[in-house]
Amino acid sequence: MGRDGKKGTKGKGMLALFCQLAVPVFRACPIGFLGYFLLSIVQGILLTFETVLQQRVFDETAGLITSKNSFEPVMVSIIIFGCVSIAGQILSGAVNVVPDMFLDRIDGRLSYEIHQKASRISPLYYEEAKTLDDINKAEKGKSRAVMFVFTFWMVAAFYVPYYFFMGSYLFSLNPILAVSIVLVFLPVMAIQLVRTKALSRLEDEAAPVRRQNTYYEGCIVNREYFKETRQLGAFPFFHKMFMETLGLLQKLTFKATLKANMTELCMRLFTVAGYSGILYLLFSSLMGGDISIGAFTAVFASIGKLYSLMEEVVCGHIARLASNYGSIHNYLDFMALPEEKKEGGDKLPFSDITLEKVGFIYPNSTDFALKGISLTIRKGETLAIVGENGSGKSTLAKVLCGLYPPTEGKITYGLDESGGNCPAVNISAAFQNFQRYQMPLRDNINISQKNRPATDDILTAIADEVGVRTDDVSRFPQSLDTMLSREFGGVDLSGGEWQRIAIARSLYRESRFIILDEPTSAIDPYEEAYLYEKFAQITKERTAVLITHRLGAVKIADKIAVLKKGRLVGLGTHSQLMEENGEYVRLFQSQKQWYEMPY
Repeated sequence: MGRDGKKGTKGKGMLALFCQLAVPVFRACPIGFLGYFLLSIVQGILLTFETVLQQRVFDETAGLITSKNSFEPVMVSIIIFGCVSIAGQILSGAVNVVPDMFLDRIDGRLSYEIHQKASRISPLYYEEAKTLDDINKAEKGKSRAVMFVFTFWMVAAFYVPYYFFMGSYLFSLNPILAVSIVLVFLPVMAIQLVRTKALSRLEDEAAPVRRQNTYYEGCIVNREYFKETRQLGAFPFFHKMFMETLGLLQKLTFKATLKANMTELCMRLFTVAGYSGILYLLFSSLMGGDISIGAFTAVFASIGKLYSLMEEVVCGHIARLASNYGSIHNYLDFMALPEEKKEGGDKLPFSDITLEKVGFIYPNSTDFALKGISLTIRKGETLAIVGENGSGKSTLAKVLCGLYPPTEGKITYGLDESGGNCPAVNISAAFQNFQRYQMPLRDNINISQKNRPATDDILTAIADEVGVRTDDVSRFPQSLDTMLSREFGGVDLSGGEWQRIAIARSLYRESRFIILDEPTSAIDPYEEAYLYEKFAQITKERTAVLITHRLGAVKIADKIAVLKKGRLVGLGTHSQLMEENGEYVRLFQSQKQWYEMPY
């Protein structure tokens, strides 16, 4: 069952998969799709017609030798046969070229749809290892899905008509010749089903191991890891983990490939036996006078092609379909994940926000990260959320802005009861784990709202508010157009500078509700007071939530919420909470002693 309670795609056969995949592939490139189908059908018909014409050439030649026919019919038959053969070769080349002309376009379209899907599923899925495996498998299965469609199309449009017409032709010569082909073909198909299951199971087992292997490799060579990895002397450890996962991948692949190759060996034995049987039947039919010498010669000449094509379709195309089967299922299962509901208006009403007994549990956990949170954030109010590490501050921020739906309880935004899965576009946030986008400074800021006119004056003003001086040519030689990435020929910044840009990004977004999660954790304490004064000015016309472990920052808040082990243990102003002599006082005193410690 899928995570939405519906059955996944693993039970679907190849025809059902083709019907499901053909729609996006056709939508991406209808001309190439139909052209490939028509060319494949014509190629199959011409190949069959070539065998019939070959029989006619041999019969006419035999008649010429026995002086029953003139030379002219022989030449006509040879010319027609030659033209059909040339046309068949041209069509064969066209059929091989057409997919290459359109594969990149279709692959790009499916990549776009995967990206769109990833943006529409609940962010909560990204807390599950299974989702990360699903994305890994979907990216791999996407390209294989395109090849699956074209391969299935080839089998249906070329091989099936070819074998149908050849079967009819052989049946007209001797019914047992046609029946023998079917008897050989069916066992081969049965063996491919075993191959399909083995390779599908391999993909399910290999995806999480492959993701781990890629991660360990990144810890060794990626820029964000290599400095610390080298400084810690952790290269041998990560190399060991990389080699262990690589060995496990190779072991899984070898096991599945061995089983698949053993089935292929059995298939080839069936092929040889069937080939020998048809040659015997063909010879018996000739000796019994059931077929002419021309028919015998034509069928004998084409019997090798008949079986080479059968081996091609079974060992090549059907085997390829089988090997891609598991990846394609994974791609479709990811695309079938339930998406976030987009109910209510596009914009959050500028009004009170109320939490009623809100609780939240992370996936694969039984403990509440938040439990029984009830409070009201007034319109235009600034609420500070404080607590020690692990108290649930950042989790509450993600629940408040709708990234995570509450496991229990509800959140009401004005009159809109969204249950926490808020669809509003006018919520802004700067999270503790901010991103360092390898793009120009301009895009690093306006990426938060691309539909807003990004004039230089607006961007410069917002950057200046958080202490990013775009006129400092030593830091930003191209001002707003400075590339913030050494990998792409630009500059790199300090952690504090990157955090200022993350804050500028959140401020650029036009919103009535803003969440700042540890907004100065990487910023010099000397500049922290300046930034908090700016926050107080900027958030004056907004509802704001400030999450911090530095209690000196709460002076800009109208009230303070104190969390401990996921529960709300204090709510009020600084003075009120100090009078209660509770968790807030303990936190305040623990920080105060460090500032007052004599040296």
